[in-house]
Amino acid sequence: MLSYGTLRQVKPAEFEQAADGYHAVSTAARVSKDRLAHQIVAKTFPDPAASSVDKSEGLVGEGASAARARLTRLTDSLHYTQVECGLISAALNAFAAELRAAKKKLRTAELEARNAGFTVDGTDGSVSWRSEENPFLGQKGVTSQDSWVPLADPEAKRVEAQTFADRIGRALADAAEADERWAPKLRRLKAQNDLTVSAADWADVHGDQGAVQKVATPYLDESDIPRGRDPEDNAAWWKGLSAQEQADYVSLYPASVGALDGVPADVRDEANRAVLAEKKGHYQLELASIPPKPGLYAHPGGSDAQGWREQRERVREWEEKYGSRKDRLERNLRGISHIDERFAATGNDGLPPAYLLGFDATGEGNGKVILANGNPDHADHTAVFVPGTGTDLGQIGGNIERGERLWTESNRMSPDTKISTVLWFDYDAPDGIREAAQGSRAEDGGPRLRSFLEGTGVAHDGYDGRTGGAHTTVIGHSYGSTTIGEAAYGGSWKDKPLADDMLFVGSPGVQQDHAADLGIGAEHVWAMGGAWDDHAVRLGGRAAGHGDDFIIPTDERFGGNVMRSDSPDHSGFWNVSDGAPSLSLRNQARVITGRYGDVQLDQ
Repeated sequence: MLSYGTLRQVKPAEFEQAADGYHAVSTAARVSKDRLAHQIVAKTFPDPAASSVDKSEGLVGEGASAARARLTRLTDSLHYTQVECGLISAALNAFAAELRAAKKKLRTAELEARNAGFTVDGTDGSVSWRSEENPFLGQKGVTSQDSWVPLADPEAKRVEAQTFADRIGRALADAAEADERWAPKLRRLKAQNDLTVSAADWADVHGDQGAVQKVATPYLDESDIPRGRDPEDNAAWWKGLSAQEQADYVSLYPASVGALDGVPADVRDEANRAVLAEKKGHYQLELASIPPKPGLYAHPGGSDAQGWREQRERVREWEEKYGSRKDRLERNLRGISHIDERFAATGNDGLPPAYLLGFDATGEGNGKVILANGNPDHADHTAVFVPGTGTDLGQIGGNIERGERLWTESNRMSPDTKISTVLWFDYDAPDGIREAAQGSRAEDGGPRLRSFLEGTGVAHDGYDGRTGGAHTTVIGHSYGSTTIGEAAYGGSWKDKPLADDMLFVGSPGVQQDHAADLGIGAEHVWAMGGAWDDHAVRLGGRAAGHGDDFIIPTDERFGGNVMRSDSPDHSGFWNVSDGAPSLSLRNQARVITGRYGDVQLDQ
């Protein structure tokens, strides 16, 4: 048990100073990582795989590619340093908080004992008094251990002294318990003794977080993180924390903080990048642990031969045990690779930094990701793009590219304003037309989309508590437009509509029969279709049982603005040919930047 003298002498501030040091290292690593990625790698060594590389703007070639690879690994090392040092800082602050509480309990017990006329021994913490029944017997003393000594008729002073001694003992026990819990947690917070940040290192970060979380509750309780609350409540909770508490919550509970609508974009990005790196390491290790699939070879005795049947049985057993999990791991890693490629593309073709505002590859769904080009908290114009049927984390690269093209064309049209385009894939999109016809995916995704859009308003630096923020356009492709329509059911927020403009692309319907019912005015509702697109989505609507008269946004009777489109099919609305954007893409950018008079309508 921790001694009385040790607790009196220990200084929690020294642990907090150490935590400040690790926090400073974490911050320096983050700043260096961002500078290296955004200013050095992106500008000096552009990705040769980019759609266009201006050789006058950077170095290209075999040597440049090798340098880019090495600097990218250094960026990963700095990210790992940032996350681990942040976690150590949070652990030290939590330990110091428990020691400080124990010391406060000790000092209070000592002070109240002395005020009551008792003497507290400075070496062992015993509480003594002079007997009132027989003053000539001198001082008597007790410690917390004396509580176990039964007394037939104890004097009143002894009972009172024992109470103070017990309080001192409980303070010592609290400190000893904190020391026993935290010592092994702090010891495990160390990296492998090498110069490479491996998948195992990142997977271990998740284990480190879990270990610290188990004992951190007295300092930072995960249950205090708001869940299912209004984005404004989330923002108020975040702003109510000290800077150190904010940093520690991000280090200890990155997945929870990264999912909070209303929290600043750079905070969510920092938290979600840590989650992404941890998951990537975990998935890589798990995938490597799966044994190879047994081969199935032709057998001389034909398919009825015993040897061939045994081979087939081994393949069947492997499929049952590993098949679906291997497919999911490979899908998740493909999705993470697409996101990593977008991070690395910063600076290419003028692309701004990316912000990872949401990431989740757990569960049985298709995965989720929210990825912004440019910081929406500072944007003049923000476009939120909601993809539709068939969207999957493993094939998210195409939709990430669509978000990039929306940013590039919008920035070209309005170079003097700040643009942010956000890929919002935070719902389980249906896998096919039959599933899309049910509508339940939109019912689940609509409220989530609405919360995110409200959160972008609250987090914007122009928000004044009621109004403000960027000019916002929400764009729905295919079933994504149905999800937007469901989100619009929520009505107005703070007397502010869901968005300033709604743009529906290849839409099978938006849960409303008239543009005016979407709450933003029919003049701010836009729609376009591709070649044969209207016919295809009408067939889908009939298959869903809506009949021949159901209305889609490109119908004249819907009452919105029908835009001209040159898309050759259901997915070509973001085409670029030889560097030239399609009419469909230009029309979308005109709405995003508020250049309504330049939109070409389908007359």
